[in-house]
Amino acid sequence: MQISDLKEFIKINKHLPNFLKGDEIEKNGFEFKDMTLRIVKTIEELTLYKIEQQKEIKQQQEKLDLLSNKLKELENNKFNL
Repeated sequence: MQISDLKEFIKINKHLPNFLKGDEIEKNGFEFKDMTLRIVKTIEELTLYKIEQQKEIKQQQEKLDLLSNKLKELENNKFNL
């Protein structure tokens, strides 16, 4: 699920996908094994999302460094004319 879809889901449903609302858990309880599996799955998804974020941040930093170097080159050439 894309982060924008997740945000929309939470906004509409007031809870994470594959989880019950807190008040429903309070009222009806939950199966420990089932909840543990859901939590592990969510942790795995969050970890994959974090890895993807780090990849994107690295790419953006590389682009920023490249643009910064180009700007310095342009500035140096401007003053050398």
